[in-house]
Amino acid sequence: MVTTPLLLNSPRSIGEKRVIFHKLNGQAYQQIVLAIGESRSAHFTYDRGTLEITAL
Repeated sequence: MVTTPLLLNSPRSIGEKRVIFHKLNGQAYQQIVLAIGESRSAHFTYDRGTLEITAL
């Protein structure tokens, strides 16, 4: 997985929101997925402790 640093003054795609969590273990990731549930409108990407959630 390739991650891009979040730049505060960079232009973003209209309508897309993204949040990135670092240093999460697998158990924390599973807890987040269970809390959000199956009917989410967000895409989750988890790789080696980094979780990226993208919502359209």
